Order: sequence, then structure tokens, then C-alpha cells
Amino acid sequence: VPDTLFQFVLNQLVQKGVLKKDKELYFLAEFHHIHAKEKETLAKELEEKFLKEGLTPRNYEEVLFDFKDKYQAVKELFQALIREDRLVKVSEKIVYHRNVLKEVEEKVKSFL
Repeated sequence: VPDTLFQFVLNQLVQKGVLKKDKELYFLAEFHHIHAKEKETLAKELEEKFLKEGLTPRNYEEVLFDFKDKYQAVKELFQALIREDRLVKVSEKIVYHRNVLKEVEEKVKSFL
């Protein structure tokens, strides 16, 4: 796609309210842009929730719904934590914190 056409489409989507723009960053209008410090705090809270879930985690969507009004931001942070391997998705709905799985691995090794 030519760059001029791409920029035209982006500008149209901003004008129609589908997208918002912050400097060089485009994001969906329903996304609540949060600052880096708040992202860091939310990411820590999210990790702590998965740590507390331990070996019997709830469906990860239920954990994300605990954040209510910040759900969309937390969902994006959740995906980032998966990519960073801080959270490990073992099935379609089950996610463990990396430290929980490491603890299990160490226990199995010491048992064997």
C-alpha cells in the first residue's frame, strides 16, 4: 500500500473517531491510554494475581475481569507478559506464572 494512501486512511479513521493518535502512536478509541508508570503498576498487580492463583488457576479471563474498568489495558499487558515469558499459557484458558512452574519443576527434580 502506498504510504500516502495509508496515511490518508489513518487520518480518516482518526477523524471518524475509530482511532486516536498520541504523537506517532495510533490506538483504538476505546483503548484507555495509560502512562508507563501505571502500566508498570498494573503489570505487577497482574503478575501477583497469577502468582496467588498458584497451581489451581482460574480461567485467565476471570483473572483479567478482576480489573473491571482497566480490563482492556490489562488484557494488552497480559499479552505482553505472555510474550515476555513471565506468564505461561499451557492451554486455551489456563495460564500459570513462570515462577509457579519453576517451583513445580524444582520439586519434581528433587523428588526424582
